[in-house]
Amino acid sequence: MPKFFLKSRLNSLLKNTGKSPIVEINFLGTGGAFDLSEKNSSVIIKTAAGTILIDCGSTVYSELQAKKIVESIDYIFITHCHEDHIGSLSTLIYHKYFGQKQIVKIECIPSLKPQLEMYLEDVCGHTGALENSFIVNSAPGILPRILFEDLNMIVHKIDTTNLHYKDYPTSGFVFNFRKGGEDLFIVYSGDINRPIIEVIRDNYSTLYESLLKTPENVFIFHEATARSYPPFFPHCEYQKLEETAKTFPNIYTYHHSQEETKSVLKEFKTAKMKLDLVKKAIDSELNKKLTLLKTHELQEKLRVQAKRLIDTFTEDFYKAPLKVQDLNLVGRELVIQEEMSLNINKTT
Repeated sequence: MPKFFLKSRLNSLLKNTGKSPIVEINFLGTGGAFDLSEKNSSVIIKTAAGTILIDCGSTVYSELQAKKIVESIDYIFITHCHEDHIGSLSTLIYHKYFGQKQIVKIECIPSLKPQLEMYLEDVCGHTGALENSFIVNSAPGILPRILFEDLNMIVHKIDTTNLHYKDYPTSGFVFNFRKGGEDLFIVYSGDINRPIIEVIRDNYSTLYESLLKTPENVFIFHEATARSYPPFFPHCEYQKLEETAKTFPNIYTYHHSQEETKSVLKEFKTAKMKLDLVKKAIDSELNKKLTLLKTHELQEKLRVQAKRLIDTFTEDFYKAPLKVQDLNLVGRELVIQEEMSLNINKTT
């Protein structure tokens, strides 16, 4: 039985298990650059020790203000420098520097630091008296990982450069918590055109081995799209997540609209209906031919041939939408909790 469970915050409050959440996850937006109704993808990760903001696109600062959580942010993690990921970062820095007298702590991969500093200094004007309004830390740490003692977590920065656009610095993050002697992982993909788990497997073997020990304790928040965006192909299409879902059951998708999800599910349902008709036709023909064969050996060979034929019509593409879940449908305010153990006292 899994030790950790992801639930909507409302569901957790209604059930009132008595256990405080290990992590609160609040998506301020789940859309891409053009999905205005879902707002730019960004997430708050909150523990008892502190609060992290991942990405700060054009719609994010207003969401932070509306939810009154600007003051609580301890660190800002940036995946890359596209406007839908940093568009209101400067405004947030100004707010915390002038309003709270705080220097904003920003985390990113080493290759992203020059771009980020140039954007904030040359474009947004954080120079002169304002050059100390923020600090960018790009140290990858060991393996590479960083222990954030003040947040009581280990963070792995996953370099995904070239996997969004060629020669363009991008990253994802893995947040590692420990509770009750077990590891809990939150994986955030950032913008990427292949499953981030494959990148971790190929380039961060020690971390991958840790994830494999308890895949049910790994919660993956992954960008996904039904669009191909040729000729660049900068985003991860749904069907590519099928292989990851076989090992890691907790995958939640973002960076797309609800309409995209509906179109994928519709395509899946249509294809499944066609597949069911094909299977029925093969089964019907099989039953007719089985009556004409006299030996069990010949009947068994025909069954094997029929099964192979049916398998050729099975498309992995149409399985993926059943195994991954759209955050727009699951809910944006989530918690991860320990499963409550039940102590039953028997009386005789």
